[in-house]
Amino acid sequence: MTHPHPHPHHTSGHGPADPSLARMLDLDARILHAHQRELTAWVRRLARDTAGRVVVDLGAGTGTGTVALARRFDRAVVHAVDASAAMLDRVAERAVVDGLADRIRTAHADLDAGWPALPPADLVWASLMLHEVADPARLLAGIHDGLAPGGMLAVVEMDGPPRFLPDDLDPDLARPGLADRLDDAVT
Repeated sequence: MTHPHPHPHHTSGHGPADPSLARMLDLDARILHAHQRELTAWVRRLARDTAGRVVVDLGAGTGTGTVALARRFDRAVVHAVDASAAMLDRVAERAVVDGLADRIRTAHADLDAGWPALPPADLVWASLMLHEVADPARLLAGIHDGLAPGGMLAVVEMDGPPRFLPDDLDPDLARPGLADRLDDAVT
């Protein structure tokens, strides 16, 4: 992605410390749980040599991905990076509850300001967050510089808004554009 990024980053009106954003992220995680499990398993197979090393979760939010990575990479230290101290507090609480506090660290960082001071990463996980930064190319350069030799970057982004209507929806049940109207109603 090399085009300018002129739109606001939180178009829903939810700031990073807004509790409703945390609730939304947790609900998203419930809906996408199986998908995340498949993705982390796939990345684990590709990154065979990272066990016991350093994993970085960019834009960690409430920590769903952080915990999934800590479980999948069961000897790695996972660094949860987020611009919101409130979100990182949730990550730390979740790490304690899930018995992973000894392997999960938090790093408060604005990724638009540059790459944070972290140990060289064997794996950087950037899930549904690159669209949140003003200059993705700059962040990708920072990630490159922050990777350990042989390190890997895993990027997960959607190619459009999620759709929950079946592909075979009876056209008599809805006027054309129902999915767009539903999307407009919830955003």
